[in-house]
Amino acid sequence: MRTVSSVTMVAAALLLVIAVGAQEQRVNLALHKPYVITPPAAYSITHSGDTDQTDLTDGRVSQDDKLWFLPSAVGWRWVGVAQVRVDLGEVQAIDEVAMTFQGGASQGQFTFPDRVEAFVSDDDETYYRVGDFQFMRAGDCERFRLPRETGVPWVHTLRFENLKTRGRYVGLRLKGGQIVSDELFVFAGHHDPAQVQFAADDEALFTVKAPYVYSVREAIYVCRDFVGKTIFGATPGTRDTTNIRLYLDLPEGVRLVPAGSDGLRYTDPAVPVAQAEKTASPEGTTRYVFDTAVVAKAISGYHNSRLFGQFFLTTDWPAGRTGELRYGMQVQGGRDYEVVVPLEAVSIGPVPRSDALRSLIGPFWESQIGLAWPGFFDMCERMGLTAVGERLYRAGSEASEKYLAEARRRGFEIVASGEAMQHIYNSKYAEAHCEIAPGEYAVGWGGACPSYRGKYWQDVLNKIRTRIGHVRPDVVTWDIEFFGWRGPQHIEKCLRCTADFEKSGAQDWQEWKSQKGVEMMGAYIGAVEEKCREIGIPAPEEGVYDFVVGGWFQNFWNVTALNRTYGINSEPCTYSVLHPANLEHIGDEARQTKLQMDRGDVFPWLCPGDFGTFSAEQMRWGMLESFANGARGVYWWSHRMWDTDYLMGMAGALANVYPVQHIIAAGEPLGEIGATEGVRVRGMRLGDEMFLLVADYRISEAKVVQVSVPVETASEVVDLESGKLVGALDDHYNTLAVALSPEQRVRVYCVMPAQ
Repeated sequence: MRTVSSVTMVAAALLLVIAVGAQEQRVNLALHKPYVITPPAAYSITHSGDTDQTDLTDGRVSQDDKLWFLPSAVGWRWVGVAQVRVDLGEVQAIDEVAMTFQGGASQGQFTFPDRVEAFVSDDDETYYRVGDFQFMRAGDCERFRLPRETGVPWVHTLRFENLKTRGRYVGLRLKGGQIVSDELFVFAGHHDPAQVQFAADDEALFTVKAPYVYSVREAIYVCRDFVGKTIFGATPGTRDTTNIRLYLDLPEGVRLVPAGSDGLRYTDPAVPVAQAEKTASPEGTTRYVFDTAVVAKAISGYHNSRLFGQFFLTTDWPAGRTGELRYGMQVQGGRDYEVVVPLEAVSIGPVPRSDALRSLIGPFWESQIGLAWPGFFDMCERMGLTAVGERLYRAGSEASEKYLAEARRRGFEIVASGEAMQHIYNSKYAEAHCEIAPGEYAVGWGGACPSYRGKYWQDVLNKIRTRIGHVRPDVVTWDIEFFGWRGPQHIEKCLRCTADFEKSGAQDWQEWKSQKGVEMMGAYIGAVEEKCREIGIPAPEEGVYDFVVGGWFQNFWNVTALNRTYGINSEPCTYSVLHPANLEHIGDEARQTKLQMDRGDVFPWLCPGDFGTFSAEQMRWGMLESFANGARGVYWWSHRMWDTDYLMGMAGALANVYPVQHIIAAGEPLGEIGATEGVRVRGMRLGDEMFLLVADYRISEAKVVQVSVPVETASEVVDLESGKLVGALDDHYNTLAVALSPEQRVRVYCVMPAQ
């Protein structure tokens, strides 16, 4: 679906003219005007042709629904915040600022921005905010006429209309993870620009000339129960290197805790908190000053701009107390600025530890990260987590041994993540690729040979045995990504594979791949079990990233066959920014997988903010969707974006499901449940007990909805957030009234036989 807000675009001479009605022609002031983007857009496909410096104002609007495939578009990956500033050449009357964006994709690879702000300035120094859109703010998607996200890609033009403003410079600040656009518009107004009056409250910070440092959160939560983290991102200025002095002012009672990976990063030099200048003021604040230089290239990588600063905080304030954190920049050759961020003290936990569900910050976490977080194990205990993660390649190091010993002492499961064979399929190991002629190998992506069993294969199996012996995990999740999404590309020409096919008795190549996948997985599992028998420990539970029962992975691994043969867990990957369609997709995929499994459990992989930062509540919803659709736990990719907000969301979800853990672990997904139109109802059932989730992720105003609960006996309904009894049902009257609102889009209940 391609929408441009019902506007037909026509290029005429040197001006792009937009026809919005029979009586009016509109002039795009941005057409062919120069602009600056920070950080540079670096998505390889849209960047091909090196036209990113002209694509946004070239007047070419694609009718394609998938902008991420177009060299005429501009795409940012893992960006956090991107900024665009267009120079109109002189002060102009401005009626509208608009920009096209990709939206609708279910997996979040490129999604509509979480926030878009528009600014204007006469002099490129003082800017005023004239537009603000937030995807999850109640009513904004309707007000800006966004199509409904259903998992089908679409493109939409976000329009800040009827501005009646002025400026020579127009700035747009985009917040998200994976953003792509193909055009920016500034439409001329018919008013007198000299008559425009700006309100003092509308003045806002916007700069592309100097580095722009921002708090990832618009309000910072500080935990009083353990050490949490807050993250700062940055966009580079127009200089290659800019000297800066960044300061943080913390109020009395809020403390920075030195840690192994804190302070400013990707600067020259990097400055940990322990090396910052520290002074106290008479008002009780503590100022930390970081004197360094921002190197544009260093913070323009896929991940670096979002992780410019990491600060571990705690407080002795009572929960609910509020204050301010101030931070500021003194910039070489630029304008100094200061920003005020609200602070609030929160209490997290204690959450009781489940004995039926698995929870951890990982397993894509490791000893190096855990040991660098002050009080990491105390935090995990207070949040009710049941496990910690370790990467198999860390096995045997002194840090790993220390970390694992402490984890076991405290009663945590060890969930190990390991790459099965990836590294042997690079160009250094040519013989591990398909042999398409004697001594000639298909080295490269898609060239890995499923029939190879040579010395490098044996070396990997030996490494697996050794590492398993060090880590002694309770659970292993494998990362097997050496074929690429299209699968092995050369098997029908490979001398080894064709010979093996002839011996296999397979009817076709797809059946052969299924057999070969079972054989290869058996080798990994066999190596693990052999080592466990040798050292006298139980064999671990096993699963594989993105293996989804009912489907194939990388057109090679028949996951259903692997589940039937080995009982491996199903681990659907649902990385996203947790927009409404993403939340629904997480639950639906978990449910579909659970219903197709012969044995084993479902552990969806989610992502804490790499595809765009989301709120604590959205994290809670994502976890609840998983549990309400049959998942026995949730796995997390990446350690990068974890902060106090995410810890709040995770602890909230675990507290919600603790009373119904037995229903989730041993029950089955509920069938279709009648409810008010537009309301999502999911849940698990064990006998006469139910765990029920009722949600409207797109709600714009408060409402009471009706849910038909399929009880067969007199039952009570308990709200799992408040712990209060909220309803009584039986097989004659089984309708539950549920109040939803933009502030409370999700409710969770336990339904049990009446006492």
